[in-house]
Amino acid sequence: MPALARILDATAGVPVACLRLARVAAWCVGVSAALAAAAAGRVPAPAAAPPAPHLVVVNSGDSRMYGEGLAGIREAAGTTVEAVTVGRDDGRIAALVGLRDPNVAIIALGNRASEAIGALAVGRPVVQCMVTTDASMAFPAAERVSLVVPAQTQATWLRRLLPQARSVALLYTPRVTEGYATKIAAELAAQGYSAKIEPVASPSDLPVALHRIAHADALLALPDPGIYSPELARGILLFSYRTRTPLVGYTQPWVQAGALYGFEWRYAEVGAYCATLALARLAPAPTTGALAVAATAPVPRVFVNRGVATRLGIGWDPDATRGTEDAR
Repeated sequence: MPALARILDATAGVPVACLRLARVAAWCVGVSAALAAAAAGRVPAPAAAPPAPHLVVVNSGDSRMYGEGLAGIREAAGTTVEAVTVGRDDGRIAALVGLRDPNVAIIALGNRASEAIGALAVGRPVVQCMVTTDASMAFPAAERVSLVVPAQTQATWLRRLLPQARSVALLYTPRVTEGYATKIAAELAAQGYSAKIEPVASPSDLPVALHRIAHADALLALPDPGIYSPELARGILLFSYRTRTPLVGYTQPWVQAGALYGFEWRYAEVGAYCATLALARLAPAPTTGALAVAATAPVPRVFVNRGVATRLGIGWDPDATRGTEDAR
């Protein structure tokens, strides 16, 4: 019996081993079949990548400001950017802005670009970038990024650099910056300031307008080249000194020339921000690369003229001027 048991045990092991071998063979056959099927092209190919987004930038001109803005757009976009200029590429502009391709986003860089696009049939949402005029406000843009310093920013720096100010004035050119002047004045009134606006339709109107605002505690300059021009600068600065009405400029050169303080945008940052807004109109919107850095709305630099402050009898402590730069 012991011998028989040993024989049965040995014999019983044979079918088990065979079964295991059969399973291995079946697996090998399955792998071979899968490889053959793939080689024959019967396995579905991976889904194609979605088309890359494409930015069309309609540029107002070749100035340094627009050049820096365009450079910021290109750096932040991380995709193809096609730039065309008003007055030079008008036929191409009409064709591009009429596209209804869902992968195309359009940026109007500056006032001339916004006005040119506003006269065309536009197939895609438009982001207005670096605009300052009422005509740009009238355009039904998907997003608008203005170079007019927001009222909240104005109020913040008035409290820091002119804490005694209670009334402010703004000059505007009718139908050019009137809408922005009205808007900023209303928003400053909501901040507790008495805000007065005066029209300057022509250079001959400037003396009368300045006389009417002579009792204001500050004159806030809008980016209105019809008023704040080299030809009219001397009269505005003399008014500021004679009436002791501090001028708040909208560029660093104005602060250098005699404004008490003023603002200056980093145009590349503004352009980068406009790129994020434009690409966000696409679906799905890209969320990687430099876009993550540019997703925050830019803030202007603040320049101060300490010489003008001394002449106007204004003293600033270090806390008041923290975060500012000296105009040179």
